[in-house]
Order: sequence, then C-alpha cells, then structure tokens
Amino acid sequence: MSCDSKRDMKDWNKSPYITHCDNIDFSCELNYRSCSNTEILKALFDQGLVNAVEWKDLYLRPEPKKVESEKVIYMLLGVAVGDSLGYPFERFTPDERLKKFGLITSYSYINGRVPPSDDTQLTFDTVKVILENGRIVPWELARIFASHRITGMGSTIRRFLKNYRERGLPWYEAGLSRPSNGALMRISPVIIPNLKANENYLVDAVLATFITHNEPLAIASSVAFADLLWGIINGGEYINADKILDRFTLIISKLTGDKKYRTRREKAKVKYEGPASEFIRDQVYYALHKNLSVREFAKMVGSSGYLLETVPNLLFIFIKYLNDPQSGIIEAINFTKDNDTIGSALGAAFGALHGKKAFREDWVKQFPGKLLKHGREGEVYRLLNCVNKFLSSGPITS
Repeated sequence: MSCDSKRDMKDWNKSPYITHCDNIDFSCELNYRSCSNTEILKALFDQGLVNAVEWKDLYLRPEPKKVESEKVIYMLLGVAVGDSLGYPFERFTPDERLKKFGLITSYSYINGRVPPSDDTQLTFDTVKVILENGRIVPWELARIFASHRITGMGSTIRRFLKNYRERGLPWYEAGLSRPSNGALMRISPVIIPNLKANENYLVDAVLATFITHNEPLAIASSVAFADLLWGIINGGEYINADKILDRFTLIISKLTGDKKYRTRREKAKVKYEGPASEFIRDQVYYALHKNLSVREFAKMVGSSGYLLETVPNLLFIFIKYLNDPQSGIIEAINFTKDNDTIGSALGAAFGALHGKKAFREDWVKQFPGKLLKHGREGEVYRLLNCVNKFLSSGPITS
C-alpha cells in the first residue's frame, strides 16, 4: 500500500499499517494520519525534530468561553487589509517612503506590485486546510503552500519550497532554522479549530510554524501571537499593557529556553545579546514609558523581518494604539520597514479586538479580495463566509 493513499479517514483507523501514536514512524504518512496533532507534536519532540523547548503547557488545551465569529472574520480580514496597504511600499525604507509618497493612508499600486502578497496568501491557504479538514493538518499545509505561486515571499519560504519541491524532503524536515517572521504573519487561523472542535491552538501554532520555520524564536513568536489572539477572541482578558507583555514574553522565554539572540542592524540605537524575551519586554516598556513615536521606536530597534525587530514593533504599536486601531495600522504601514507583515499582524489583532471598527470604510469597500495576482475578485470574502458557516453564524458581506 502506498504511503500516499487517499483512503477515507475512517479506513485509516482500521489499517494494519498504522503504528500506535505513542511510537510514530514518520517515514510513512499512513503511520500518523489518524493521530491527533498533540500526539504528532509529542512524537516530533521525542525524536528531536522540533528546534524549540518542549514546554509542558503546550499540551493544556484552552477551553473556549464563547464563539464570536465576527471577531474571527475581522481578524482574518485584518491580515489582508494590512498586507494590501503595505505591500506596494515594502521595498522602501520609511524615510524613502515618506519622501516619495507622503503619508500612506489608502491602497496604492506602484511598480506593478499588486497585493495581496504572501501574508494574505499563506494565511488563507491555512484557512482552506482548516475548512477542508476541520483542523490544522501540517502535511496538507506544506502541500498547499507548494501548490501555487507565492507573491513577495521571503528567503525562508523560498528555501522551504526548494527543500520540499525540488529536494523532496518531507514536511517535517523541510523547514529552516531562521528567526524570521514568515510564519507569524500567517498564524492567526490556528485558533479557529480550537473554537469549533477538540483541537489545541498552542499545538497547532507549533506545527504550522515548524513546517517552514523550525527555529525557537519563530515557533515561540507564533505561539505567543496565537495566544494573544485567542485571549482577545475569548473576551479580552489580556488587553492591557502589562498582561500583554508578560504573557507574550513568558511564552517566548519558555519555548526559546537559554538561547541568545543579538541585534543585527549596525545603525540601530540599541545593541543587545541575550534572551529574546528580555529584549522585547524591556524595549517595549521603555518606549511606552517614554511615549516614543512609532518612527522613533522603529529606528531604535529596527523593523525588519527579523523577529527580534518585528515582535517589539508589533507589541509596541498594538499597545500604544489599543483604542485607535486605524491610526496604529497607518503608523505601521508608514514607519516600519517590513510594513506589510507588521501591518497584517496588527490588522489581525485590531480586527479581533475591534471588529469592523478597526478599519476605515474605504479599506473594506475598495479591497478587491483576491488571493492570487490574476485570481478572481472576492475570493477572500468567499472564504470568510465559509469560516462564518464553519463557526455556525450568519453570512459576512463586504
């Protein structure tokens, strides 16, 4: 029997080829397709395949208090809005951007850079896998990521695709050990199965990151951001500066362990080497206390795709503009370097917190809703309606 057999799930459970989930052999897909994601992740850790600390709290499934589908819908829409606002201008530094275009507050397509980019495409690839399977399926994520052209992808995703497509590496060996933000930007959908079924977004965030970014800070940042979104969706218990920072940096500390990270930008005003969690917490607290602008903060710590720069900017802007989401998104689009990814992550967080009020009316009405450059308009809204149905609520329209 082929390891790529497409038999129905109920048949896999009866297969004599399946090994017990406590002793998974990853060399054949049939050996683990009937296992839960928790069992799969434990096996990956046991076999030394996950490049992060195995934190016991990952396996404590959070119980949903309520399902507010509108928050989920606008969380996902926020990814696409932030990405589409920022992507055409991503190649410019904030200073170049301001000098050439002035303050960016609406969609503008320049130099043939038509959004959406990888932030939106890979987020909604993840949505598709959830809708088709009812849960995160890591090997299906790898397949769908490799199934189409990805716009504006970073070097880590490019290397993952080379490993997976050209070298034929399996999904659990194709990821790169790089602390870049290409997984954090697409992680928001992992909370959806935990709202609907007996799934665990903490486990799912690790698996969804691991396939492309098998690195402690990458995994930790995804788990921490998914946890922040979960807290917002489930009633906003973390929505104050201290709780946001304490919880976020706790998770990063637990999953990165004693690994040290260093600042990279020569022109950055802050030089550091040590635990990522301490740098993130200290810099964000300092900037909030000093009431720095986003422009000042981004120059101080950097604002590239390196997670030691992305995460502080994300947290600082989210907290600073907690009750003024539209201004927060505009600040991110204009004054951070990796503006589409930071903008898309903020769009997700603000959308989850404020719903439709997070976005200007023209951002929603003028958003074409494409996923691929030459794809059909409205595809994003079609998938949002499917998510809404998945969560058993009414239709969402633009």
